[in-house]
Amino acid sequence: MSALKSYQRDRDLPARLGDEKLKLPSDDEFLGLVARHLCAAPNTPRPVQASLAFARWKPATALLGSWSVRFEDDSQCTLSLKTYAGSKAQMVADSFHPNEHMHKAAAPLLPVTYLEDRGALLSCFPADRVLRGAARVVDLRRTGRALDDAGLWPGKVFRRRSSRIELLRYKPERRAVLALHAKLKRRTQAGAEPAGEVRLAVRVLDPEAARRQVARRAQGPAGVLPRLVHTELEAGLLFEEWIEGEPVATGDFSQAAASATVIAALHGHGAEGPSLQRDRSSAQELFARLAGLDQRLEALGPAPMAPARCWIHGDFHADQLTRHEGGLRLLDGDDLRPGAAEEDLANWIADRLAQDPEMDMQSAADELFAGYGAGPDRLDLALLRALSVEELLNRAAAGLRRLEVRAEERARGLVERAHACASETLKA
Repeated sequence: MSALKSYQRDRDLPARLGDEKLKLPSDDEFLGLVARHLCAAPNTPRPVQASLAFARWKPATALLGSWSVRFEDDSQCTLSLKTYAGSKAQMVADSFHPNEHMHKAAAPLLPVTYLEDRGALLSCFPADRVLRGAARVVDLRRTGRALDDAGLWPGKVFRRRSSRIELLRYKPERRAVLALHAKLKRRTQAGAEPAGEVRLAVRVLDPEAARRQVARRAQGPAGVLPRLVHTELEAGLLFEEWIEGEPVATGDFSQAAASATVIAALHGHGAEGPSLQRDRSSAQELFARLAGLDQRLEALGPAPMAPARCWIHGDFHADQLTRHEGGLRLLDGDDLRPGAAEEDLANWIADRLAQDPEMDMQSAADELFAGYGAGPDRLDLALLRALSVEELLNRAAAGLRRLEVRAEERARGLVERAHACASETLKA
């Protein structure tokens, strides 16, 4: 399990593209907001350092930033600020009532507060209006009791005081991934004695998304993804086995052939589902703010239809793999579903092309084909090309959405790259 990739951010990007109201504060400004609005209790340690870890911009709608904040007592937490372009902040504030678990987990900070002058909500993880289970899982007394009752470690019990949980990844209102270090004890006639440690990965999702993922995993092939050992679907909590190993870094394509072998094994399991057409609406609303880019998008013609023929990962990137026992293991089943094998391969190819401007699509595909076995002969290469073009467009839009430095220049370059790739012909 690896943390979110870090990016250099351009906080002036939304204003430069016409969204003047939506601007992230500087780190120092953010510290001031935290001190004034969340440090309400007497003797609360003051925030002394902030580092922007996540940003998501939806034009004319909202801008969300998440910071890692260190306090004067060396404690750390993750705080988020979501600014709305309209009046929605007030409506969200009126409907979001932090429960006792959120108050307890955030203490001595307030879990959330409404900043009327900014049209924004300032919150402290695990207070999240969508991921309600986050505050539940960091309560180790309740988590330990639930896992004991589930019989995860027969003859042993959870040691709350010596166990710990750490946040690995957090996309506010989308998902959180945590590592639970569960210390165990065994009861004997002489008393309790230590009985080792079990590490689990905990995924926190919207409850409906959690139910959907559990259902898909039950229908899909066994042994491909980390095993689910416990679920609390009402809270959106999924507990997975922890895969020991060295995570593959974002942008490390040195294991392309081996990665293709892993994904080909998943694609070997047939599945049926509806054909899907890629949704370009998110890219369109971003590209419309850069002169001429929306026309270049339209010039590519309609997005392709992807028929569902097998099980796919749905988010196949280098950092979704970890080196384990001499091979590679696939991680993260959030987007597991019936789909087209070409969708997964297009994700990888687009990553490769976006990182290396000198590489052509055929070379990027050949790196995968080398490990895909007999699979390339069964692939629809025209569909693979078309989906790779779509993924290049997605990366152009993602850079703008994340407020990356030079995102406008990069977006234009990737759209032109997409046009060039659209005229290529792939061979197996």
